[in-house]
Amino acid sequence: MAESIKTGFIALLSLFFWACEQNKSPLLALEHNTDPVIEKVMNQPDFYELQMQLQLPEALIRNAGDTVSHFSLDFSQEQYFYPASTIKLPVAVLAAEWIDHQAELNVITPYRIEGDTTSHSVAQDLIEIFTISDNQAYNRLYDMLGRDYINRRMAELDFVPFRLAHRLSVNGASDPEHPEFTFETDKGIKSHRAPKDRPIESLDLPGIEKGKGFIEQGRLVNSPMNFSQKNHLPLSTLMAFMRALYPMDCEICPKTFQWNDNTQALVKTLMSTVPRKQGYVESDYPDGYVKFFFIGDGHQRLEDNLRMHNKVGYAYGTLTDVALIIDTKNKIHYLLGASLLVNKNEIFNDNFYEYDDIGLPFLAKASRAIHEILVEQYGNPSD
Repeated sequence: MAESIKTGFIALLSLFFWACEQNKSPLLALEHNTDPVIEKVMNQPDFYELQMQLQLPEALIRNAGDTVSHFSLDFSQEQYFYPASTIKLPVAVLAAEWIDHQAELNVITPYRIEGDTTSHSVAQDLIEIFTISDNQAYNRLYDMLGRDYINRRMAELDFVPFRLAHRLSVNGASDPEHPEFTFETDKGIKSHRAPKDRPIESLDLPGIEKGKGFIEQGRLVNSPMNFSQKNHLPLSTLMAFMRALYPMDCEICPKTFQWNDNTQALVKTLMSTVPRKQGYVESDYPDGYVKFFFIGDGHQRLEDNLRMHNKVGYAYGTLTDVALIIDTKNKIHYLLGASLLVNKNEIFNDNFYEYDDIGLPFLAKASRAIHEILVEQYGNPSD
């Protein structure tokens, strides 16, 4: 453990000197925060595989006389992390983009899936993905497009590294076959089936084998868990995707995604919503259920002056959030992304993770601390 702490300290120290030369980093200020949870993580950031990225608008920093707009902390040593539900973000956006290019179809066109009598729509799938992070809504869009299409489109847009491999929480998660979709249009039935996907190649990345054991079919396997057949979406790619969705440094920004303005507005609106605003019971789905930054550590609501367009993910002990944060009172906005692993016993798939004790409190408290610094440095409070 002493060697681990030493490694983290050296990495932090090097980042500190870099920041001093360039600009004062709001992320590095976490090292001096005295909150017990923040201290715990920052004392062993490599153990928690902590990663954080902050992107400020160029105009904001120029007005303050600063020169650096992008800050990073990375104690993951480029280790693989499981993206969990953050994988739903690109799939949802690409599904919205795809349906805009299908003749006679749009996001509200009803559809049914082979073997399922329930009617759905892409709009409803988007609502369920962004308000309660529903796995089945994601699986439907995964099957609608096919993983080969999604992987190809992400590569075309230069969102790499990225690899989509499987559905979530179903048997046959990586099955290459896709069911038939039947869309009910004004002109009649329109059928669609995504082509069969190519075989998945194993990932070869640092940290692709994690921990010292895992649970499989109710039994402990005393060897690291292998993630080489899992989805891959690193924080750097997530942040690049968010920058494309929410460009901050242009008045008339070119479109990355080829969709119409109404579809774009729908996606962005849903990314900022919370479950209670879509009819879900607040006691079951508090605002923090899908907003880890600021309020993930409790049942409070996001302050009225704050708006957060984001996507969270948590599974196998890894917690991630990427967000555009807008403070209308203090007139600042920025992109923030963070990921950390909370798995003290290093056993995966046992459902014993420190989400509530460490992970969620850290993300909430760290983001609040960073925001306070940004308000102090760059804020322009409204009257």
